[in-house]
Amino acid sequence: MRGARRQYGGGCQNAKKARCRRRASHISYYVIGRRFVPPNVEVPGVEIAIVDVADDAAMEAFRGLLVEYEASLDEDLRISDLEGELLALARRYADGALMLARAGGKAVGCVVVNPVDGKSVEIKRLYVVPESRGTGLGRALMEAAIAYARERSFARIVLDTERDRLAQAYALYRSLGFVHCEAYAPVDYESPTYMELEL
Repeated sequence: MRGARRQYGGGCQNAKKARCRRRASHISYYVIGRRFVPPNVEVPGVEIAIVDVADDAAMEAFRGLLVEYEASLDEDLRISDLEGELLALARRYADGALMLARAGGKAVGCVVVNPVDGKSVEIKRLYVVPESRGTGLGRALMEAAIAYARERSFARIVLDTERDRLAQAYALYRSLGFVHCEAYAPVDYESPTYMELEL
């Protein structure tokens, strides 16, 4: 899979050009040649792509967003070993996907999708830069992650959040159909809310 071109948005090549042109101002999702157009998500000028881990610039942009994301959280919600996470991204999520959103060439959002087992994937590290919030980008990133999981025939998506302090994220997850579930893995903070979406 690593050698294939995996892209969400901006995939207007050859036979796809005509189809892409009709939605040039919207996000369009492509996964190995299959198209996903999430309902009610329109974020002009934004491209969401799965990062090629061999692309140093893209990986650096992704790491930069993770650093911003962690700095935005209360200290007890942060990754206990951020430096280790940044260094191990390509290896730790080799079986999943690092998704990066760009607007005008600038990195403006990210999300990680990673298998938990043969039936479930986890969504984590969802982040949108402050200036791009309120545009629907957070929902678009989630829709891309959900499309990725469906394309690969996973039966369930799981995630964890802190529902009181990350209330906007919690509301987004609920609006997408996520419901509370039993814990599927330990976390580094107290009082997590575990959620799942059956596909």
